[in-house]
Amino acid sequence: MQKSIIWGVASLRYVFIINPVAGKKGAAVAMGEKIRAFCREQGLEAVFYQTESCGHARELARKEACLLYTSDAADD
Repeated sequence: MQKSIIWGVASLRYVFIINPVAGKKGAAVAMGEKIRAFCREQGLEAVFYQTESCGHARELARKEACLLYTSDAADD
């Protein structure tokens, strides 16, 4: 999550990094679509990435200068 200043008002930019093979078949991608729809409905600025390899999430988080939250459970 990054903060940016627009006309003197702080706004948040949300970054979602999704592992498409995590959890039950297709669950992570389906959850990503639900999050994308929610962000669109709420007018939130959001960027979505899908990981491509081991360590890719860490690389993307570093690139976006954001904190990385990881979960080893599909229901977290």
